[in-house]
Amino acid sequence: MEKNKEKQFDAFLKKSIKEVELDAPSINFTDDLLKKLEVKQVEKTALVYKPLISKTNWIIICLLMLIVLLVTHMSDFEPTLGWWPSTNMDVSYVFGELPKIVISNTYLYGFVGLAFFLLLQIYFIRSHINKQYITN
Repeated sequence: MEKNKEKQFDAFLKKSIKEVELDAPSINFTDDLLKKLEVKQVEKTALVYKPLISKTNWIIICLLMLIVLLVTHMSDFEPTLGWWPSTNMDVSYVFGELPKIVISNTYLYGFVGLAFFLLLQIYFIRSHINKQYITN
């Protein structure tokens, strides 16, 4: 009984497919299609770079660091207690004798200059890369 139903259904499908004619597209089919696509085309949205720390916050941080450096440079503060705060603990058995680190002014100025120009280079490279991604 199942096979009989399948044969009838196949015959019905074959007859229906033969009766249906193929539709020919209109003359202006491609033009109409392109017009519809232009209307529905979605604009590209560029990826917007949003930094974790804004420029104003960077300026505030730099100004605070500059103020701290200037205040410490201009004051006559000389620590007399050494590395540990005001405790009377003898920790020489743990650390041994801590060496004094002496840094010359030439080395300090060189290091500060190197750090400054490194940060400047990072800033310019980052801005160059950001311009490259925004324009493309």
